Amino acid sequence: MRRTAAFVSLALLLIALTLPAQAHGFLIRAVPPDGAVLDRSPARAQYWFSESLEPAFSRISVRGPGGVVIAEAEADLDTPSILAVRLPPDLPDGTYLVDLRLAFASDGHVIAESRSFSVGAASGAGGTGTENLTDPTETVWRAAMLVGLMLSFGAAVVYNGVLLPAWGSASHKAGGLPPRVMHRLSVLMWTGLGITLAAQILALLQQTSAFFGADFGVVLSDRLWEVVRTSTRFGQVWNLRMIVLAAVGGLFILAAANRADQPGWVRAAWSASVPGLALGLAASSMISHAPGSRAEPWTALFLDWAHVTAAGFWAGGLVALAWVMPVALAPLTGEPRRMALLAALRRYSPYAVGALAMVTASGVFSAALWVRPAELTTTPYGLALLVKVAMVGALLFVGALHHAALNPQRWARFSGITGHLGGFNRTLPTEAALAVLVLVGAGWLTATPVPVPPDALTTAPPLAQLAEVEGYTVGITASPGGPGFNTFDLSVERGGESVEAAVMMQFSRPNLDQRAARVALDRLDAGAYETANLDLSAPGLWWLSADITPADGAPPFRAAFALDVRAENAVPLTIPLTPLQAAALVVATLGVGYAASRPARAAYRRLGLTPQAAFVLGLAVVAQTSQDYSATVASAPDVMNPILPTQDSVTRGAALLTETCGWLSELPGWSDLQTRLPRTRDDELYAFTRDGFRGLPPCEGLDDPQRWDVVNALRWVLNTP
Repeated sequence: MRRTAAFVSLALLLIALTLPAQAHGFLIRAVPPDGAVLDRSPARAQYWFSESLEPAFSRISVRGPGGVVIAEAEADLDTPSILAVRLPPDLPDGTYLVDLRLAFASDGHVIAESRSFSVGAASGAGGTGTENLTDPTETVWRAAMLVGLMLSFGAAVVYNGVLLPAWGSASHKAGGLPPRVMHRLSVLMWTGLGITLAAQILALLQQTSAFFGADFGVVLSDRLWEVVRTSTRFGQVWNLRMIVLAAVGGLFILAAANRADQPGWVRAAWSASVPGLALGLAASSMISHAPGSRAEPWTALFLDWAHVTAAGFWAGGLVALAWVMPVALAPLTGEPRRMALLAALRRYSPYAVGALAMVTASGVFSAALWVRPAELTTTPYGLALLVKVAMVGALLFVGALHHAALNPQRWARFSGITGHLGGFNRTLPTEAALAVLVLVGAGWLTATPVPVPPDALTTAPPLAQLAEVEGYTVGITASPGGPGFNTFDLSVERGGESVEAAVMMQFSRPNLDQRAARVALDRLDAGAYETANLDLSAPGLWWLSADITPADGAPPFRAAFALDVRAENAVPLTIPLTPLQAAALVVATLGVGYAASRPARAAYRRLGLTPQAAFVLGLAVVAQTSQDYSATVASAPDVMNPILPTQDSVTRGAALLTETCGWLSELPGWSDLQTRLPRTRDDELYAFTRDGFRGLPPCEGLDDPQRWDVVNALRWVLNTP
């Protein structure tokens, strides 16, 4: 064990000397693009990232040609994967630097990036680059945390699933195993919990130092760690792990304090620690690469948890066996010793094989998420993965030799190799040391930056249109112009002069007769207005109606635009699984299902469900899902409005509304129609013009285009004070 401890210490030291870990998130869209030379001053600078940021510790600032900060902002709670800032209007020609400080919420990594754009001709060199703000200490605490949790988890599952069934005896009331064995297991449990607690403290200090850019002394003296603990996702996960550690440690303290009067508490504490420590491993997955996956993040998170849990049983359990075996078998010699060893190892082996299958499948899934074959030897993540695979291979080789030595008749042809093992007393610690290195490698891999996909940063020109209405020129720009979050900049000019106005905007989908809520645009400057929202929810044709009321008392007017929202303009926050990932997901899911099958069957028996009842229950769920889907699909209109609601259409319709239809505000149905307008579709308004509505007479003698003009006019008139 001293050799094992020295081996692990050396591994941790080597890891600490590796390059510091960078953030695991990356930029996927920039407006304006890095290094862009723009003809006119942009209204905003905004950047989309592959995962959410911590709003309190992420910010953007823009510096002008003289180095003076001209605009700055923090991440928005409503759209935490975006950093955006409004820019002053009419920026002078020159190069502008955008400084980004990014604190990624999933794993707490912090980096700083600088990007640039120019207005007019570029006047100087850009400042594009990345500054690493993380500390190599992170690699140490991540590795130590996984080692500690997996050692404790391995001790718990080996006790419950291997040693107690193999060696358990009612004569040993406190735990069912000989005191010398229980003592050894307890030492391993408390060692794992102690390592985890030390890693927890180091993690909070290092993470706070990274968030605030302060040294440990300031972090402690100003209690900055309390801010991180209570206001960040990292802090929430940290709190969860502390609760798990306190609960598991409290159970063992109570069991130890009452073992004389209540010896059954010892076994209860060991049994309850298994799900508790599994929850602690799940908390570690919450601050790993997995939550930042763009390909099925919840699936990635689940499989990462399955990976570390299976590794905890396989490698952590192996360490527990190697630690317990010498003491447990010391009183025995000859055949009894061999039979006792076989009783334990033969119970451990089938579970270990299943855990290994789960580790392999989930590991393939995770590796396929982050690294491509060409990057295995060219990136820090790929090299770390190869090192981990090599350690797993060495562990498997030694394990295979042990398996052959335990079954000499079956593996007689390998007797020449297994005969040189020199006894399990020496080789089991070697296998345990390799297992610990595998656990360290898992922590190292978690702290190693994933390669940025070559197609991560996407560019597409924003949607932009101009409309001439009543002598006004109205321009609209949607950035980036795809489904999802967009920024909308609107300008109003007349005769080349900016126009002060109040602007209301509404999006609608004519093919589904659906419309978003009307929103008021914020004034950036005279003639410049903007808003940002998620109204463009799908690709295809969208209508934008901008109702503009000039401040000088001129009549209100409408500018209408038909926007072709393109799927390729969308910011790709999610991507589909590859065939390799899908296959690995299937295998890992089968492994999880196999592991859960025994408790699931027990729960099934306790519920008393017959196969027929289970079938009916499943059929009801399928029927309800089908009904919900049908209701969604059935929302398309019977007739579609083909007339864009421009000012000309509104003007024609307003004349027909009074002259032909005779619809006046004094009639009884007018106020009712005004009340229900937000939830009334265009095809319903079309039917009202044909059939009448609550005292409003039918519009006689109109053709289809005229009726649609009346529909457009109704929405204009009823929404205009």
